[in-house]
Amino acid sequence: AMDGSVIGQLYVCLKEPTGRSSDNIKQTLFNAKNIVLTCSKSGKLSTSLFTYWRDRCFIPNLRAKTILLVDSLPHQINPDIYKDLKNFEYRVIPPKTTSFIQPLDVYYNRQHKKIVRRIYDHVRLDQIDVNLSEQNNLIKLQSLAHSQMCSK
Repeated sequence: AMDGSVIGQLYVCLKEPTGRSSDNIKQTLFNAKNIVLTCSKSGKLSTSLFTYWRDRCFIPNLRAKTILLVDSLPHQINPDIYKDLKNFEYRVIPPKTTSFIQPLDVYYNRQHKKIVRRIYDHVRLDQIDVNLSEQNNLIKLQSLAHSQMCSK
C-alpha cells in the first residue's frame, strides 16, 4: 500500500509437471493462512492464474480508491480483467522498467528475497538438516518471510 504496509495474502505459483497438484499432494501440503497457493506447468502466471490472483488476493483487499501498477504483460493489461471493479484504476508500467519503478519489485520483493536468502544461507552454513526445496518447507519458508514483511 502507499503507506508502506503489506496488504493481504502472498500469492505463490508452484511449478508442477502437469500444471496441477494431485489430490494426494493437496492433502499433504502445509496450509498457510497467509498464502494463496496455485501451480502451473511453467511456474509462471497465465491469464487464468492472474484472474485467480485478482479474485482471491486483490479484490478482497480493494480500498475506496485503488490504483494498481501492472507490468506490460498481455494477461495483466487486458481491460476485461478489471471491467467490473469499482473505484479502481490501473496503470501500465513501460516495458523493461519494472525493476526500477514497480513498488512491489522495488520494495516488497527485494526485502522478501533477502529474508529467504538469509534463511537459506543459515541452513547451509550451519548444516541444518532441512530440505528447503521440498514443497511443504518451501511453503513454510514463504509464509514465514511474508509474516515478517507484514510485521510492524
